[in-house]
Amino acid sequence: MHSRRRIAREGAEREVVYSIDQWKILERKRKLAIKVLSEASRLGIVGGGVHGSVARGDVGDKSDIDLFFVRVVPISLIEVFRDSIDRIAGVREVELIQACPGKALKLYLYLDGNISVSFPVTPLSKTEYEFYRFGGAVSLKELLEGRRAPGVNKKLLMIEPTPKGHVEYPIVGREGVIARKLGISMETVLERVRVLTRREEIGRTGVYIKLDVGESLAEAIRVALRRRKRIAL
Repeated sequence: MHSRRRIAREGAEREVVYSIDQWKILERKRKLAIKVLSEASRLGIVGGGVHGSVARGDVGDKSDIDLFFVRVVPISLIEVFRDSIDRIAGVREVELIQACPGKALKLYLYLDGNISVSFPVTPLSKTEYEFYRFGGAVSLKELLEGRRAPGVNKKLLMIEPTPKGHVEYPIVGREGVIARKLGISMETVLERVRVLTRREEIGRTGVYIKLDVGESLAEAIRVALRRRKRIAL
């Protein structure tokens, strides 16, 4: 699901006009996001949305659909959601991820159609919460209204939606402006620039624990939390 991208360090503002095909791809991916988020909402799981290119609009045919929740949800309820969504979209992988020491432990469900759903197992910090707005995020309600959000892609290009597509420009050297436009802290912007620049050089880091799709999430998480030294919570 992940590929290495070159960071954009300089360049002028550029307008991108979407083709009919791109609008169709965006519509298709948003419909899938709505289906999954609607099922979560039906079960009482709220406070989430979609972030990244599906929220901004700059999608390609292979773009992932990254769904997220910001509140810690009871594991028993996540298990109900997993079993329910498996019948709708097909759960292919389950993984516990901690990006680096001190960060929240998250549970990821990977579904058919390049869809991922993340749940925090431990509370998010301010910068982790703002991470979603940095990349652009919209709620289920905003998806249903057809709204898009500005955000920064993995090349560190600011993507600002327009009626015909979007305007893009590098954020390096403009971090303060980006923080104000996205309504997030300068700390979050600088951290994301640092993380994405480092990822370009050495790839992803962190702790990744793959789980069996049907195993007890509660037990797996209890085991993970007991390994505090290894996971460095």
